[in-house]
Amino acid sequence: MTHKNILSLRRSQQHAFKEPAREDPYRSDAKPRGQVLCPLCEAVCFRGRWVPAHRIANSSEKVLGELKCPACRQLEDRYALGVVEIKGDRWKFFYELVFNTVKRSEQIARVRNDQERILWVSTSSLATKIYVTLPEL
Repeated sequence: MTHKNILSLRRSQQHAFKEPAREDPYRSDAKPRGQVLCPLCEAVCFRGRWVPAHRIANSSEKVLGELKCPACRQLEDRYALGVVEIKGDRWKFFYELVFNTVKRSEQIARVRNDQERILWVSTSSLATKIYVTLPEL
């Protein structure tokens, strides 16, 4: 085997276990032109990415229109891509600590990507479910 064949063999084997791309019906390939404001959360689509308005406050571009961001559309449609389920009785003693940790994780994730959010929380006698926009959160 030549060196060239070994390199091509390694490249083809390198991504053998790579997961397929996630199907996200709220993600669009077309990016809005200019800056667009989300009327619900006040995020701004800046250069194709949704960011909090305070991060681009000194931008010279003007906001051209309004469009709901993907996270707000998910919340409106009650469509979550991830669910965190907490069961049992023991965690209820640390209820405040658990939810503060979850909220802090969301804040850290939103610095990276403003669309990573907690959508809603549902509590029943058996379990508490936290619905999120992306499974990575």
